Amino acid sequence: MIFLKNKKKVLLIISIILFICVIVTYGITTFRDYMVLKNSDFFTDGPIGFTAQIPPTVPAYKRLKANPFAEYIFKQLEKNGTNSAKAYAIIALKDLNPKYVKELQEKYNINRETTRAQGGCIIYTLDLYEIFEIDYFFIQWDISE
Repeated sequence: MIFLKNKKKVLLIISIILFICVIVTYGITTFRDYMVLKNSDFFTDGPIGFTAQIPPTVPAYKRLKANPFAEYIFKQLEKNGTNSAKAYAIIALKDLNPKYVKELQEKYNINRETTRAQGGCIIYTLDLYEIFEIDYFFIQWDISE
């Protein structure tokens, strides 16, 4: 009987609890994805190796790119991440803020930083400046986890 009298209050409390759970889970996922990219030791835009496995960086990139705070997140990756994290950040920022990328292009033209990259079974050194010239298409792939 008490439940029926306070039905609106109980439903409101349950709704608030569910909302908080969703926000916390979303935040944890975002942080985990940020750390996966920030600490990545190589760059790839798709399946790698003989078995064509998708590394955790590719789905992490896709989720972060869909985040409402994606521009801020990728700017932080560009400033604080490994060189491969910077590669992911530059690619994302090409879509999110092209004006900002023009400034970065000058910086990387002078510094000429490199990262280890992998395409399929081939491992190579990628000059970060080259990323400004190349279009990467992994954002179009349907990668189910």
